[in-house]
Amino acid sequence: MASSELVSMQNATAKAEMAKADTKTNNSEVSSDMFLKLMLEQLQYQDPLDPVSNTEFLSQQAMFTQLEKIMDIDSEISSSNAIQQTLSLVGKEVTITDPDNKNKTITGVVDSANFTTDEPTITINGKDYPLDLVQNVAPSSGNSAQVEQNTKSIQSIEKTLGDLNINFSGLSEAVKGFLSNENYSG
Repeated sequence: MASSELVSMQNATAKAEMAKADTKTNNSEVSSDMFLKLMLEQLQYQDPLDPVSNTEFLSQQAMFTQLEKIMDIDSEISSSNAIQQTLSLVGKEVTITDPDNKNKTITGVVDSANFTTDEPTITINGKDYPLDLVQNVAPSSGNSAQVEQNTKSIQSIEKTLGDLNINFSGLSEAVKGFLSNENYSG
């Protein structure tokens, strides 16, 4: 057996041992401890006649550091997206799966967004629910009625202001007439 084949088999064995020893770690999760263990295993099982160069180890460590940073950025982006998604639901009518009975749904307007736990939640009828229960999102029918009511109120206020302006103009003319009247002794 050639020495390079032996090294390849030893490295494969070391990787398999690492995978068995680290069953607690999720397959998609990479940690610096796992990287260091793997690097030590490679050192332990390397071919003494053809050792791995220091530059190769440094290159692997640099790639690992880049991978960690990319994973951190991905996590931050995911968190930011969850916050934006949660905030976008405020004031909208949602249908969610009832957490107490998976065969039922709850429909209501999202009163607020909460960020006090690890995962953002929405509040419906005074109770917090995680986002993963949301099945459907629609514009709130209550919002449409409220917008219509606000529009009517604004139109009423505009009419009242117009009437006041007309009355004020009339009063202003009356005062001017009174002041210009010769009977005024000032």
